[in-house]
Amino acid sequence: MHALSCAWNFRSWQCSSNCSCKDTVRDGISAMHGNRLTFTHKTDEPVYRSTFLTFKNASLSSKFDMQEFIERLRLGLDVEKGKKKQSACAKMPNFDYLLLRRLKQKLG
Repeated sequence: MHALSCAWNFRSWQCSSNCSCKDTVRDGISAMHGNRLTFTHKTDEPVYRSTFLTFKNASLSSKFDMQEFIERLRLGLDVEKGKKKQSACAKMPNFDYLLLRRLKQKLG
């Protein structure tokens, strides 16, 4: 068994603790932990649901465009950040950067 760092096990409560995870700050979010139905139901953390829906609706065919996928993720995050009542992750100043950082690294 291998213990995952918080960057590989990012949970929604980390948004309200101002992301004290040094691995996440350094490397970005590698995997989001969607406990308590945060991905599939309308919860207190719509940023998680928005991210889930982007992945769910992505076509992973041979024509998959990573740049377009990242843009869709970013647009979903922007919608949540623009809402009057924001969740903890939407309020977190660098959440979108942390979430998209690893994906952008794959583009080179």
